[in-house]
Formats: sequence, structure tokens, C-alpha cells
Amino acid sequence: MATAQSVIQARKLFVMSQKNEGGRNTYNISFPHPNTGATMNISFRDNIPNVKFANGISYKGTSLVDPIPLTVFQNAGLTPAQAKGLKLVAKHEGNFDAINSWDSAIFSWGFIQFAGGVQGSTLGSLLLNIKIAEPRIFEALFGQFGIDVVSAGPTGQVSVIVPERDTVVKDNEAWTYIKDNKILTAVFIRAGNHPTAMVKQIEHAVRNYAVPALRKANTTVTLAGQSFPINPLSQVIRSEAGQTALIDITVNQWITKTGAWFKNAIEAVGTKAGIKNFDQLLAIDEKAVHTQMAADAQGKDKRIVDRMTSILNSGLSFAK
Repeated sequence: MATAQSVIQARKLFVMSQKNEGGRNTYNISFPHPNTGATMNISFRDNIPNVKFANGISYKGTSLVDPIPLTVFQNAGLTPAQAKGLKLVAKHEGNFDAINSWDSAIFSWGFIQFAGGVQGSTLGSLLLNIKIAEPRIFEALFGQFGIDVVSAGPTGQVSVIVPERDTVVKDNEAWTYIKDNKILTAVFIRAGNHPTAMVKQIEHAVRNYAVPALRKANTTVTLAGQSFPINPLSQVIRSEAGQTALIDITVNQWITKTGAWFKNAIEAVGTKAGIKNFDQLLAIDEKAVHTQMAADAQGKDKRIVDRMTSILNSGLSFAK
């Protein structure tokens, strides 16, 4: 078990220099790659102007999703088409070692930005999954540096040793400490370069985002004066491009808003096409639906515009 003294020693693995320019700190940190041992050098800045959390950073990362074989995504429970879709979604979010600690959550990590310190956060449970499945790897990536997680209801409760105060902080206080302590921020960046952490991120994304998007996202549309429940939405939105959009919006905004965006677009396209029954609804032009969503979001939500435009230009098929 880590102690204040052992944590101080372990954190010396990270060598950091800091420079202040115009009120913003630039951090240059070097450390050995968690798998190969080769020296890694990273750099990021804090104090992004006009943000929710002071001292937060935005780091896109270099541990790329693209080289990961589709079979890894399929082994996590996706079809080949859905696997292609989740890889595209990652391009809208980040890499395996990406960090976001300035906007809606106190601290987010990974290729779809698993959040810690916000309602419905999944980062704690991701860490718990790594610890349970691979305890020695968890210790090497997190535990020795004073980061721990235990089961707490449906999620994991994160704690961090604060050696300078010889105390332990938990939950949001822990995430805030990780955000403010740039060595601990680098601990997560380093962990995102370990193959096991990558696979566990993929499994967690499938379980917590892709599966709900495909099985739980739903809506009810009104066409020709009739109501048509679509539960799940994937009953109608069946193409590889369409299911990518289901996952993408769910990752970004969760399933309730996924249903709302599709409802408006399906009703607009369905009305124009003269759809009057469910069989016709099943055959709806999905490319037209996605084009309509991009149009609906203009001036309202740039995230939806950008994501739908990316999917429309991706080469993914809209064939059912």
C-alpha cells in the first residue's frame, strides 16, 4: 500500500519544468513510456481564459486510436460496422491519453473523455475496472503514485494521497487535486499509453456509451397525424453511418438528447417523403435524416453540426 513517503519517491519518475508566460504556465514533463520504457516528453499549458475550472488544461494526446485494429472493438461487443463508427467518434473526442480539465467535468481522460467530478461520471468506474481486472498494472500506472479507487455504489470512489499534507482526499476533492497537480495529470497521460489501459477504455466505452446508444436511445415521432414509437432508435436507424451518429450524440450529450435530435429530423424528412406507416418509416432515407439534423443544429449547437458533417463526409454507408 502506498504511503506519503513512497508516493513522494514514486512521483520522482516524472521530471517537470515550469515556465510562466503572460499569466499562463507551460509545463514540460518527461517520463518513461509505461510499456517500452522509452523517454516521453509532453507539454501543456494551464489557465485557459474564460473557463469553468481554473488551472485546467486541454491536451489532445498522442496515443492514437486509428492504429488499433477493428477486432479490438469487436471483441468488446461491437459489429464491424459499429466498430468503425466508434473509431470515428473518437476523432471527435480525443486520444487514449487525452486530458480535459477545464469545462463541464473537473477532470476527464481518454479517447471519449471519461469524466470524473460530474454527475453521471464514469472515470471512477473505469479505474475500478482496470484495478479489478489487472491489479498489478493498476498499481504500476496509478497506485504507486497515490491514486486509488474502491467500489462505491454503481461507480468507483477515487482517493489520492496528498503527501505534502500527509492526508488522503476523496471524490471531487481528489479530482480537483489531480487537476491542479500537473504530475498527477501526467500520470494519467502516461497511463493512456499502456496497451491494457487502451483496451479497458474501449470496453468501457462500449458498455457505457455504445450499448446504451444502440439499445436504449428512443423517441416517438408524429407523421401523417399518427404517433410512431421507435424503441430503440436503432430499429429505424440501422446503417453504419446512422449507428455512428447514435453513438456520437450519446457520447457527447447522452441518450435523451439523442432521441430529441433524431425525432425532429425524422419528422421533417418523413413528412416531406409522405411517410404514413411504420414499414415506410423503417425505409426512411437516413442520409436525409442526418443532413436534416445538421441543418436543425445550425446556429444552435455547433457540436451537432460538426459531428453530422463529419459523418456525412466520412464515407460510412447509409445503406440499411
